[in-house]
Amino acid sequence: MSPLVLFRHLLWILCLFTPKSVSALPLHLIAVFPQEGDTRGGNALARALRKAVSDSDSGLFERDVTLLATPFFSPRASQPLLVNLCNALKRQQPPPAALVSFVGPPLSFYVSLLGSHMKVPVLGMTRSYEDRPAKNLIFCLNSYKQEIESA
Repeated sequence: MSPLVLFRHLLWILCLFTPKSVSALPLHLIAVFPQEGDTRGGNALARALRKAVSDSDSGLFERDVTLLATPFFSPRASQPLLVNLCNALKRQQPPPAALVSFVGPPLSFYVSLLGSHMKVPVLGMTRSYEDRPAKNLIFCLNSYKQEIESA
């Protein structure tokens, strides 16, 4: 499933769980995208983000909630990512409701680190993430279970 489809589902979940008694609530998200090789790819991601926001606005409109989403294209190196994202977060007053990260490891760590430092929740989505220690633990537990059952 595409990360943007997951993002659209997240926005619909926000629509469903926003109480009807809320009045004039602005929700601002910063979406951190990986930098594409050419600008056309970056423009496509920004267009898809705007489409997802406009699709979800129909559900939020009846609850008087305004959704704002700002695309942020991360550099390929960690230091410029930290500096640029930190500056972007400092400029936002009030701070955004959440950071939605579409970058993969190791840059996703820095987005989470900065979100934690700025006290902004981070939702990370990536296609190629592998939690090897967890997979190794599950493999060991399954092997141990098979040994017990065979004994």
